[in-house]
Amino acid sequence: MNNTIIFSELSVLNVMMKKYYNDNDICVYASLFNISFLFIVEPLGEWCFHIILHIINNKIHNNHHYQYLIENRVNIERWPFFLILISIYYNYYYIGLAFLKYWVFHTIIHLYPTWIPTLTKHHILHHTKKTFNFCVSATWPDKLFGTYTN
Repeated sequence: MNNTIIFSELSVLNVMMKKYYNDNDICVYASLFNISFLFIVEPLGEWCFHIILHIINNKIHNNHHYQYLIENRVNIERWPFFLILISIYYNYYYIGLAFLKYWVFHTIIHLYPTWIPTLTKHHILHHTKKTFNFCVSATWPDKLFGTYTN
């Protein structure tokens, strides 16, 4: 019985939205949400996730730093794929997209550094100064939280 009430309320909301907004407006609002997610929410989440890895002294992450600094080699990270798959399985598509964006930027920075030189310099400095430059796909979160260095 409660499910019926919820579905009828959603139907009313849908009818009300269509009354005031046409499909093009809804598409524009959805696009604005997607863009703001990718360029505002995701970098903030990336910054938080990365700094937590340093705070808890994560072994996998420390190994990545060790391989890059000491052994001068880079392995393509596999752990984001598991989180992407788990996110998709549970229908958390935006979280999966966030991990995919991180993985693409991080892979490009290490394998093709000339493609995005500003972010490459930003991230490579993080490898030498572990308390700075936590965001991989943008520099503004580090500037905002005072962890930016160049």
